[in-house]
Amino acid sequence: MRSLLTRTGIDKPYSLLVWIVSIILLSAPAWADQAQSKAASSQSKITFDRYYVLELDGQHCGYARMAICESADQITSLSYLRITIRQFGRDMLIVSKSISRETPAGELLSMDQTIFTNGAEVTKKAVVQGKELVVTTTIFGRQVTERFAVPPDGFITEAGLARLVKSLLDNPGRSLQVILFSLEAAGNPFLPCSVQIVGPETIQAYGQATSATKVEGTLTVDGLAVPGVFWYDQKGELAADISISGLVVRTYAAGKDQAKKTIGPVDLTSLSLIVPKVPLKDPAKTAKAVYRLKLKKNADQAMIDLPQTDMQRVLLKGRDYIDLEVTRQDPKKFAAVLSQKVPQRLQQYLQSSLYLDWQSPSVKAAAQQVQYASNKPWDIALGLWKYVDETIFIKSLDVYFDPASKVLASHQGDCTEHAVLLAALARARGLPSRLVVGLAQVPGEAGHEAVFGYHAWTEVWIDGTWASLDAALEQTPVDVGHITLAVSDANSPEPLESLNVGLMLQVIGNLQIELLRQE
Repeated sequence: MRSLLTRTGIDKPYSLLVWIVSIILLSAPAWADQAQSKAASSQSKITFDRYYVLELDGQHCGYARMAICESADQITSLSYLRITIRQFGRDMLIVSKSISRETPAGELLSMDQTIFTNGAEVTKKAVVQGKELVVTTTIFGRQVTERFAVPPDGFITEAGLARLVKSLLDNPGRSLQVILFSLEAAGNPFLPCSVQIVGPETIQAYGQATSATKVEGTLTVDGLAVPGVFWYDQKGELAADISISGLVVRTYAAGKDQAKKTIGPVDLTSLSLIVPKVPLKDPAKTAKAVYRLKLKKNADQAMIDLPQTDMQRVLLKGRDYIDLEVTRQDPKKFAAVLSQKVPQRLQQYLQSSLYLDWQSPSVKAAAQQVQYASNKPWDIALGLWKYVDETIFIKSLDVYFDPASKVLASHQGDCTEHAVLLAALARARGLPSRLVVGLAQVPGEAGHEAVFGYHAWTEVWIDGTWASLDAALEQTPVDVGHITLAVSDANSPEPLESLNVGLMLQVIGNLQIELLRQE
């Protein structure tokens, strides 16, 4: 088997980092670092402008800048975020830029965001139209529009919340409950948020002891409460400190030169690997395995539920653990299906989307040109599965999250690109499909007998059952070393949407896996 890096392309935990850090800053997402002269004009003035050192797990790996320009009829909040991350010896640069515009009363006019990740650019534009928030996402020249109902009691932007907190600093004990709007959030952009003013405290900022007011906040993401501590002075935010599972994120105000100085990549390889207490022996020959998944930290917070699928069922759930039974599927069952009719309830799994763009000419043509043993659903799935592995012959982590048509053109990607291309091709042939994100055991990495890594694969619907296919690991059906964390129809313009972000935030770098038994 090829190495874990080139063979599986372990899924990318860094995809969550821009979103996490942007939330921590409690600032409107962003403008370009060099945009001050463009943002300010003779009718507006800059009322806030501050640089921040960004540390992940104690390593200075990036910086941020936040600024506010005010005029008589508009408040423009701007910020910039730059992070360098290393995984399996490869560096990835992530840059987030955005700008929000509000009325002096705090009503959102519009918000724009651009995220660059190793050459991939994703832009989002949000405007309020009546009782709806309209978000348009553009990636690889394609646009998708989503509409979200504005909460009945309204919402507040990150910049608006920062201004509100600043106005309450002299009121220790004061608490707030608001709905926070964040364009960085995957899925629903309206998140429950609670804030409490604690009181005065001295912290380190600008390289010296600085007087500040401590503020505690909690954001709820997909059922997971994410707590953080923030410090403000009368100008605005000075510092922030938050720990999400195995990842500690810290920002603090600094001069421009200090913020940009001695920045190096933070190595997240350890977050991508889980060493089981007892590895699964001969996964390909094992019919059934029972695991206990347990949180290493934050045991005071209940573990979020895991999905039950045609391979996986929950046997027992405690506060900080889940016992799972994973059963290998029988390919003879699928092979016996001669034809099938797709019910109406599964039509969403046949849609062409931004990532599963099967209606693009190249994907449609590829699906028709593949050679199949027969026209039975399972034989079609097997033909596509083999084609995907052979087509993606450049096994690389350098790809962010590419649509199927781009994967066909580049022949490059990791497990996510294998999963996306296979799902798109299946839909082109009339087979309902979905993506699975989870963990897969692979041998011989990082000096261990076996490790679990974050991974992605595909499921296709065959006569009432979701059949599993892993083009990256060349398995079908997949072995019982696969643990499902989330499933998605992949119809959203945001790759993380509907992938249970709350669970991902809870378990990355914070999970133990124990094999209880195998059969």
